[in-house]
Amino acid sequence: MARRGSTGKRGGAARAVARTKVWFEVGGSHVFGRGLARLLESVDRLGTLRAAAGEVKMSYRYAWELIRVAERHLGKALIVRRAGGLRGGASALTADGEHMLGVFRRLNEEVAAFADDRFEALCKRENADA
Repeated sequence: MARRGSTGKRGGAARAVARTKVWFEVGGSHVFGRGLARLLESVDRLGTLRAAAGEVKMSYRYAWELIRVAERHLGKALIVRRAGGLRGGASALTADGEHMLGVFRRLNEEVAAFADDRFEALCKRENADA
């Protein structure tokens, strides 16, 4: 069974695959999705919001706004910041930030796996009925 990242080909012929997109909303407002998840992963790895924003090709201002909006709607801090100086600033994920990122990753993986399995089962049933 093909999973995400596969070529979608079987025996040389292209094969249809299901794709999903997961995001979290609060009160109808989008607060957490792939963009914020990628940003938080980069903050965790690189240790600064500026470097993380550059890595995911976001402006620093836009990255700050994504985080501010998510923190305001979720009611919890996702990153801790230390202002710059001679040594420069630093950022790290809070426990809540790590938790929300983990929840997003796991839900995204589980939804994608379910969609792949369900799509394949439906296609098999369609082919059997034909």
